[in-house]
Amino acid sequence: MWLWFTLSLSALAEECPQTNLFVDGLDVYSVILPEQTLTFRFSIQDRVAYQHSIDYWRKMLQSCHADKTLKELDTWEAQQQILEELGMKREATVVLGRWKIRKAISAQERRTAWAYAQMLESLEKETGISVLWDLQHVPRARGMVSTARGSERVVDYIRIMYGIE
Repeated sequence: MWLWFTLSLSALAEECPQTNLFVDGLDVYSVILPEQTLTFRFSIQDRVAYQHSIDYWRKMLQSCHADKTLKELDTWEAQQQILEELGMKREATVVLGRWKIRKAISAQERRTAWAYAQMLESLEKETGISVLWDLQHVPRARGMVSTARGSERVVDYIRIMYGIE
């Protein structure tokens, strides 16, 4: 049973989406695919789910022949790894020394968001697939569109929120 389920997901992942994708609710790091929702929000407690989402996304990009986007994915993963290491360093540091690490974490969060935005931008340029806010099912997303100066593209919201223009 498990093998059949795994093979079924692999077969589905090999198909490149033919339409734009939407984020789940207001979470820019959760992308809805026809067969499942991928969550790219890294969590040490749930590393397996995060890695599954990355692996699935990678297979999808390969099926789309999105080679530049795959490189951007690698860059984003490297930035995520640095952020994880800084977080673990912060936890291992005495309270008085944490402010310096927190400053480094803030800067790294910005670099990581920038790398994620670059990946989404590359996906759109290579495949024509945009990641958008789902205004039909999530009316509150209109606030995100407003923040992004009227753009429904998630990448525009990220760029404005992190001052990456």
